[in-house]
Amino acid sequence: MTPSSQTDIVFINSLELSADVGPDCWNRQRAQPISISIHLHLQPSYLSSAGNSDNVQDSIHYGHLSKAITTTLIEKNSGSSSFSNTNNLIRAITHETYALAGKAAVEVKVKVELPKLILLAGGFSVEVVTLPDVDVSLVPRKVTVTDLVLPVIIGVNPPERKVKQRVITNVVFFERPPGAQLSPNYPEIVSRLSNVRVFFPPLHLVC
Repeated sequence: MTPSSQTDIVFINSLELSADVGPDCWNRQRAQPISISIHLHLQPSYLSSAGNSDNVQDSIHYGHLSKAITTTLIEKNSGSSSFSNTNNLIRAITHETYALAGKAAVEVKVKVELPKLILLAGGFSVEVVTLPDVDVSLVPRKVTVTDLVLPVIIGVNPPERKVKQRVITNVVFFERPPGAQLSPNYPEIVSRLSNVRVFFPPLHLVC
Protein backbone atom coordinates (compact mmCIF):
# COMPACT_ATOMS: atom_id res chain seq x y z
CA MET A 1 0.00 0.00 0.00
CA THR A 2 2.73 2.43 -0.99
CA PRO A 3 1.40 5.39 -2.99
CA SER A 4 3.18 6.89 -5.96
CA SER A 5 6.11 9.18 -5.26
CA GLN A 6 4.16 11.79 -7.26
CA THR A 7 1.38 11.81 -4.67
CA ASP A 8 0.82 14.96 -2.64
CA ILE A 9 0.60 14.51 1.12
CA VAL A 10 -1.23 16.58 3.70
CA PHE A 11 -0.04 15.62 7.15
CA ILE A 12 -0.54 16.54 10.78
CA ASN A 13 2.31 15.62 13.08
CA SER A 14 1.82 14.87 16.80
CA LEU A 15 -1.52 16.49 17.55
CA GLU A 16 -1.60 16.26 21.36
CA LEU A 17 -4.97 15.56 22.98
CA SER A 18 -6.52 13.60 25.82
CA ALA A 19 -9.05 10.79 25.40
CA ASP A 20 -10.24 7.54 26.94
CA VAL A 21 -8.88 4.74 24.73
CA GLY A 22 -8.93 1.98 27.32
CA PRO A 23 -7.13 1.28 30.61
CA ASP A 24 -4.13 3.48 31.37
CA CYS A 25 -0.83 2.36 32.91
CA TRP A 26 -2.56 1.86 36.28
CA ASN A 27 -5.42 -0.09 34.67
CA ARG A 28 -7.85 2.79 35.20
CA GLN A 29 -10.50 3.51 32.58
CA ARG A 30 -9.98 7.22 32.15
CA ALA A 31 -8.70 9.82 29.70
CA GLN A 32 -4.96 9.74 29.10
CA PRO A 33 -2.53 11.77 26.96
CA ILE A 34 -2.47 10.77 23.30
CA SER A 35 -0.63 12.05 20.25
CA ILE A 36 -2.19 11.73 16.79
CA SER A 37 -0.36 11.92 13.47
CA ILE A 38 -2.19 11.75 10.14
CA HIS A 39 -0.77 11.37 6.63
CA LEU A 40 -3.38 11.97 3.95
CA HIS A 41 -2.10 10.83 0.54
CA LEU A 42 -3.92 12.56 -2.31
CA GLN A 43 -4.43 11.73 -5.96
CA PRO A 44 -1.33 12.54 -8.05
CA SER A 45 -1.00 16.26 -8.77
CA TYR A 46 -4.21 17.02 -6.85
CA LEU A 47 -2.63 20.13 -5.35
CA SER A 48 -1.64 21.51 -8.77
CA SER A 49 -4.71 23.74 -8.79
CA ALA A 50 -3.76 25.15 -5.39
CA GLY A 51 -0.22 25.76 -6.64
CA ASN A 52 -1.50 27.60 -9.68
CA SER A 53 -4.07 29.68 -7.80
CA ASP A 54 -1.98 30.13 -4.63
CA ASN A 55 -5.24 29.64 -2.70
CA VAL A 56 -5.35 27.24 0.24
CA GLN A 57 -9.09 26.81 -0.33
CA ASP A 58 -8.27 24.82 -3.46
CA SER A 59 -6.46 22.18 -1.39
CA ILE A 60 -7.28 19.97 1.58
CA HIS A 61 -6.92 22.41 4.45
CA TYR A 62 -4.81 20.89 7.23
CA GLY A 63 -6.41 23.32 9.68
CA HIS A 64 -9.86 21.95 8.87
CA LEU A 65 -8.53 18.43 9.33
CA SER A 66 -7.08 19.32 12.75
CA LYS A 67 -10.37 20.89 13.78
CA ALA A 68 -12.32 17.86 12.59
CA ILE A 69 -10.21 15.66 14.87
CA THR A 70 -10.15 17.91 17.93
CA THR A 71 -13.61 19.47 17.92
CA THR A 72 -15.86 17.36 15.72
CA LEU A 73 -14.40 14.03 16.83
CA ILE A 74 -12.80 14.22 20.28
CA GLU A 75 -14.85 16.88 22.05
CA LYS A 76 -18.25 15.68 20.83
CA ASN A 77 -17.57 12.02 21.64
CA SER A 78 -19.62 11.69 24.84
CA GLY A 79 -18.75 13.50 28.02
CA SER A 80 -15.61 11.49 28.71
CA SER A 81 -14.32 11.26 25.13
CA SER A 82 -14.42 7.49 25.45
CA PHE A 83 -13.45 5.30 22.50
CA SER A 84 -12.93 2.08 24.54
CA ASN A 85 -9.75 1.22 22.61
CA THR A 86 -7.30 2.52 20.02
CA ASN A 87 -9.05 0.60 17.22
CA ASN A 88 -12.20 2.68 17.66
CA LEU A 89 -10.22 5.92 17.81
CA ILE A 90 -8.26 5.11 14.64
CA ARG A 91 -11.48 4.09 12.86
CA ALA A 92 -13.10 7.41 13.79
CA ILE A 93 -10.06 9.46 12.71
CA THR A 94 -9.82 7.60 9.39
CA HIS A 95 -13.54 8.13 8.73
CA GLU A 96 -13.31 11.88 9.45
CA THR A 97 -10.23 12.22 7.22
CA TYR A 98 -11.84 10.48 4.26
CA ALA A 99 -15.05 12.46 4.80
CA LEU A 100 -13.06 15.70 4.51
CA ALA A 101 -10.89 14.66 1.57
CA GLY A 102 -13.55 12.86 -0.47
CA LYS A 103 -12.43 11.38 -3.79
CA ALA A 104 -9.11 13.20 -3.58
CA ALA A 105 -7.77 10.68 -1.06
CA VAL A 106 -5.60 7.71 -2.08
CA GLU A 107 -4.87 6.40 1.41
CA VAL A 108 -4.81 7.53 5.03
CA LYS A 109 -2.16 6.63 7.59
CA VAL A 110 -3.04 7.21 11.23
CA LYS A 111 -0.57 6.85 14.08
CA VAL A 112 -1.75 7.08 17.68
CA GLU A 113 0.88 7.35 20.41
CA LEU A 114 0.20 6.72 24.10
CA PRO A 115 3.39 7.98 25.79
CA LYS A 116 2.37 6.96 29.31
CA LEU A 117 0.69 3.61 28.69
CA ILE A 118 3.71 1.45 29.56
CA LEU A 119 5.76 2.60 32.53
CA LEU A 120 8.94 0.76 31.54
CA ALA A 121 8.93 2.15 27.98
CA GLY A 122 9.58 5.53 26.49
CA GLY A 123 6.58 5.26 24.19
CA PHE A 124 3.82 3.11 22.70
CA SER A 125 2.19 3.61 19.31
CA VAL A 126 -0.33 2.01 16.95
CA GLU A 127 -0.13 2.69 13.21
CA VAL A 128 -2.69 1.79 10.54
CA VAL A 129 -2.72 2.51 6.79
CA THR A 130 -6.19 2.31 5.21
CA LEU A 131 -7.29 2.52 1.57
CA PRO A 132 -10.61 4.11 0.52
CA ASP A 133 -13.74 2.03 1.17
CA VAL A 134 -11.81 -0.42 3.38
CA ASP A 135 -12.92 -0.98 6.97
CA VAL A 136 -10.13 -0.31 9.47
CA SER A 137 -10.99 -3.56 11.27
CA LEU A 138 -9.81 -5.45 8.16
CA VAL A 139 -6.39 -3.78 8.05
CA PRO A 140 -3.19 -5.03 9.78
CA ARG A 141 -1.72 -2.87 12.52
CA LYS A 142 1.84 -1.96 13.42
CA VAL A 143 2.34 -1.68 17.18
CA THR A 144 5.63 -0.32 18.53
CA VAL A 145 7.04 -0.24 22.04
CA THR A 146 10.01 2.16 22.10
CA ASP A 147 12.90 2.54 24.52
CA LEU A 148 11.86 -0.42 26.64
CA VAL A 149 14.15 -0.80 29.67
CA LEU A 150 14.93 -4.40 30.63
CA PRO A 151 17.31 -5.58 33.36
CA VAL A 152 18.90 -8.72 31.92
CA ILE A 153 21.96 -10.91 32.29
CA ILE A 154 23.89 -10.43 29.07
CA GLY A 155 27.44 -11.49 28.29
CA VAL A 156 29.80 -14.46 28.33
CA ASN A 157 32.35 -13.52 30.99
CA PRO A 158 31.82 -14.82 34.57
CA PRO A 159 31.05 -11.40 36.13
CA GLU A 160 28.50 -10.68 33.37
CA ARG A 161 26.67 -13.91 34.18
CA LYS A 162 25.97 -12.80 37.75
CA VAL A 163 24.73 -9.22 37.54
CA LYS A 164 21.92 -7.86 35.42
CA GLN A 165 22.61 -4.95 33.11
CA ARG A 166 20.30 -2.25 31.82
CA VAL A 167 19.28 -2.90 28.22
CA ILE A 168 17.17 -0.51 26.13
CA THR A 169 15.39 -1.97 23.13
CA ASN A 170 12.48 -1.41 20.74
CA VAL A 171 9.88 -4.07 20.04
CA VAL A 172 7.62 -4.00 16.96
CA PHE A 173 4.49 -6.14 16.65
CA PHE A 174 2.74 -6.68 13.32
CA GLU A 175 -0.86 -7.60 14.10
CA ARG A 176 -3.23 -9.38 11.80
CA PRO A 177 -6.47 -7.46 11.14
CA PRO A 178 -8.16 -7.22 14.55
CA GLY A 179 -11.72 -7.71 13.28
CA ALA A 180 -13.88 -8.69 16.23
CA GLN A 181 -10.91 -10.00 18.21
CA LEU A 182 -9.55 -8.19 21.23
CA SER A 183 -6.13 -6.60 20.90
CA PRO A 184 -3.29 -8.13 22.92
CA ASN A 185 -2.65 -6.73 26.38
CA TYR A 186 0.67 -5.04 25.67
CA PRO A 187 1.30 -3.75 29.21
CA GLU A 188 0.93 -7.35 30.40
CA ILE A 189 3.29 -8.59 27.65
CA VAL A 190 5.93 -6.03 28.66
CA SER A 191 5.48 -6.94 32.32
CA ARG A 192 6.13 -10.59 31.53
CA LEU A 193 9.21 -9.68 29.47
CA SER A 194 10.63 -7.64 32.33
CA ASN A 195 10.31 -10.64 34.70
CA VAL A 196 12.12 -13.12 32.45
CA ARG A 197 15.38 -14.28 34.05
CA VAL A 198 17.32 -15.47 31.01
CA PHE A 199 20.97 -15.41 30.00
CA PHE A 200 21.45 -13.68 26.64
CA PRO A 201 24.76 -14.09 24.78
CA PRO A 202 25.46 -10.58 23.45
CA LEU A 203 25.55 -11.57 19.78
CA HIS A 204 22.12 -13.17 19.98
CA LEU A 205 20.17 -10.27 21.47
CA VAL A 206 18.31 -9.03 18.37
CA CYS A 207 15.28 -6.73 18.69
